[in-house]
Amino acid sequence: MHEKISAALGLTTFLASFLPWLEVSVSVTGLGSLGGSSTNAWGAGFLAWFSVLLLIANGAYSAMHTLISHVPAIDRSLVGMVAGVAALAMILLRWVTFPAGNSVATTSAGFGLYLGLVVALATAAVSYRTFRQSDATLQSLKDRLVPPRP
Repeated sequence: MHEKISAALGLTTFLASFLPWLEVSVSVTGLGSLGGSSTNAWGAGFLAWFSVLLLIANGAYSAMHTLISHVPAIDRSLVGMVAGVAALAMILLRWVTFPAGNSVATTSAGFGLYLGLVVALATAAVSYRTFRQSDATLQSLKDRLVPPRP
């Protein structure tokens, strides 16, 4: 089930990447609003588009292993947790580093950014839940990945 949810979250991320992530509106006192513009994740800077790529890659990884081969659940859930937390941190960092507005132009986060935050959080949460259901710990994962010293 985790794989299907992660694949759906990857697809949702892809769609969200084309929605507005950064919005700019221009207004002049006495004249009112003169218009505005927006950009999607692909034009909002490295942190925006790289976080999108992480979440899409995680969804594709989950879908691939659902359709092609069997991989232990702990491995997929750990990849999902890392991708989700990293993407969440990058999106938040991108949000707080948006250009500051001034008396003429104001900047704000668009719907795509909010959706990206929700998807990143959901990816991390679903993966964490799967990790915990597998009765695994980080120590057991380390024991599997790092060979014992002779």
